[in-house]
Amino acid sequence: MAEIVVKPYDITNGEKVTYGYYSALEAVFHQFTDKLESFMYDEFKLVFDFEFAIKTGNKFQQVLDGIHQPSSIFILGISPLMRDSLLKVDNRYINLILAKSSLFREGKVVVNDRYSLADTNSKEVKEHMEQMLTLFQGSWSKIQEVECSLKRLVSNKIKAKIMDSTESCVEVIVTMKQNKFAANLEFCFSTYQLDRIIEKRGSRGLLATGEEQPYDSGIKEYLTNLLLNESSFELKGVLGTIDLSSKDLVESFEQKKVIPVKNSVGSHAVVELDNTPILAADIGETSGSISLQVKDSYSSMETESQKTKKRFSQISFSNK
Repeated sequence: MAEIVVKPYDITNGEKVTYGYYSALEAVFHQFTDKLESFMYDEFKLVFDFEFAIKTGNKFQQVLDGIHQPSSIFILGISPLMRDSLLKVDNRYINLILAKSSLFREGKVVVNDRYSLADTNSKEVKEHMEQMLTLFQGSWSKIQEVECSLKRLVSNKIKAKIMDSTESCVEVIVTMKQNKFAANLEFCFSTYQLDRIIEKRGSRGLLATGEEQPYDSGIKEYLTNLLLNESSFELKGVLGTIDLSSKDLVESFEQKKVIPVKNSVGSHAVVELDNTPILAADIGETSGSISLQVKDSYSSMETESQKTKKRFSQISFSNK
């Protein structure tokens, strides 16, 4: 008999998330880094390359332990997240902001890792970071409308404890490079708070690519007319579908057997366009009658039902 090996497991360490769970967050940061590229060129007349990486399954204490002092740590308010988030910025990036006038005057600047931020120059950094947060806020727009605010700046990681030390967090590390210059912007979110948005709105992330195009009411009117007046299609509502075997049908006909019917959640109430399901509905009761309320796209409702293992209540009929 093989020897059983027991390994300790830390249940407070959070779950390593894979399989594209944070694809919506990726869409946000793709938009954000695209905006940053243009913003940084306007600010410094330099072309920076940006990339980012998402890290999951870490405790918040591990994030704090990785911060070297002193550092520029910004406390962010990102509504509707109920808890604050962190943005840690490399000292050399802060020094680049402070050296902008020298860069324009002399055409070059030497940026070091020393912590140079002080009361006399913090206003300039604050204005720069608020502009960056405006870009970050706009990058969320196709998934969830958020409001970002710069709440305070701390240089000590003890003052940056916005979460419980054992809580799981999500880190997004944005790296910017220009020739030999490199700096990081490290965002840190509460996993629990972020998941509430990702699970509810994350499917919209698939649409959040590229810059948002200006709205053209004429195009919408043309497409609406094309769909409703010039196209031929069949739109119908289907309240349940029944799949019966030939054996069941024969036995019911010959032996008068009752055939039990079990409808799946996904096909209980469906709106079909040319026999393709596009919308799903909840079933309820109004004034003693069965009633429907169209809720969401068929695929979204089917996915949600599978994830929560939600089932519709059984409907029974009686002869009175």
